[in-house]
Amino acid sequence: VELARESYTVFFQMADDTDKLSQVLVRLNEMKSRTPREDLFNAMASSLAHDYGEPDAKTNDRYRFSSKFNGLELSHTWRFPMTTIELAYSWDDQIFASTLTVRYFPTR
Repeated sequence: VELARESYTVFFQMADDTDKLSQVLVRLNEMKSRTPREDLFNAMASSLAHDYGEPDAKTNDRYRFSSKFNGLELSHTWRFPMTTIELAYSWDDQIFASTLTVRYFPTR
């Protein structure tokens, strides 16, 4: 699917024990980036906040590992009685891994 000129893949994950839909995962197809794509995370966070209000939880971790590589982990979570929405982004400059996902799953 294409959203805001970016390509995403949607995964419908079924529960093995019930054969019912257990999760929907939307993942940005670009999984490698020399620079962090915080712009996409922030745009998605703004859009979700517009639709669902402020998130219930936020994470903004910037770290250094092996004394020379940088990384970042960002997330926003919205919890509702039946469904939880989790927006997550991770990036590192060791292998330039870049993963942006939106996950919809049942609130437990």
